[in-house]
Amino acid sequence: MTHRPERALVPLLLWLAACPADESHEVLPGGAFQHDPACMLDAPLAIEIGDGTLGFGALDPGEGPMVHFGSQGGQHMFVGVRIAGLALDRYDRVLVEAGWYEREQCPTLGVPCSGEVSSDEVWVLGDVAPLHPVGADTIEQDGMRLYLEYGGEIVLQVRAEDPCGQQGLAQIVFSY
Repeated sequence: MTHRPERALVPLLLWLAACPADESHEVLPGGAFQHDPACMLDAPLAIEIGDGTLGFGALDPGEGPMVHFGSQGGQHMFVGVRIAGLALDRYDRVLVEAGWYEREQCPTLGVPCSGEVSSDEVWVLGDVAPLHPVGADTIEQDGMRLYLEYGGEIVLQVRAEDPCGQQGLAQIVFSY
């Protein structure tokens, strides 16, 4: 019997190909958030949804974040966001909520989806992860994991809010 050490590498290579090589950038959900009742700012926040696998990656229309298929059959994506309109000179926290819905639960884009959210997480950026400013009033964040259950056309919805109560909403429709 001939020993072939390269055969032992096949399972390892398949496992490495199933997920990004470095998931240490993942931002765990949670964190402490508090409104500032003295703040009078009231402009809307602008949100762009992107791929968050390794840094923020802008998406083309109809495109969604990369879907990762795990070795045990699970599926997930890393959501990335770019949020503008923040008072970064005043606050160091941003609440971000992301979830996905079946397309039928979001009949009118630009209006929050109603119905049962299929996957939903909340992060307080500036607490569970440092803010990553890319401008005077803009941050980018990657590594926000959402689990997927099945394929089809879905709406990925992201809502953000700062301590002043300024809010933003973004949605993208894509199939996977």
